[in-house]
Amino acid sequence: INEQLGNDKNLPDDITENEEITPTDFKKAEPLIPVLTHDIVKKIFSKHWRNKEEAMKIINSEIQLYPNSDLLGQQQTDKLITSVILACSYVLQCNISQDPMEAMDLLKVSLNKFRGANVQGYLRQELNQSVDQSLILILEKVGDSNLKLKEKAENIVLELANSRIIG
Repeated sequence: INEQLGNDKNLPDDITENEEITPTDFKKAEPLIPVLTHDIVKKIFSKHWRNKEEAMKIINSEIQLYPNSDLLGQQQTDKLITSVILACSYVLQCNISQDPMEAMDLLKVSLNKFRGANVQGYLRQELNQSVDQSLILILEKVGDSNLKLKEKAENIVLELANSRIIG
């Protein structure tokens, strides 16, 4: 019934909480699970925008705590950066403006937190692909009619351009 209304506000919590990653998304989600945990990745690939938004907020707060984060503190910096940017690239595809805005906030925090980091080898290729994918989606948002989203997209493009991690 709620899907017919095009509205997930009245869905019971157990529907949004227990939603599993679809088989088609699992291949994309699989590399993120060892770094970001299954529960967070499940939210990233959720059909419900609120779950995506929540995942971005959790990762953002954990990145700010890094390396003292209980959730992400054990991860190698290069794997963490690559996974975060890849996760953001999936959330940036969402049509609800809150999710891309949260993803851009996370990108900014991550770029600042790991300013001096160095990503090499295979992870560098993954990082470059994720950045390329994210940048295309962010540039599309630069033309958005939502002024907040447009401004945030313009700012994150500048952040990406000035980041030593991106190169």
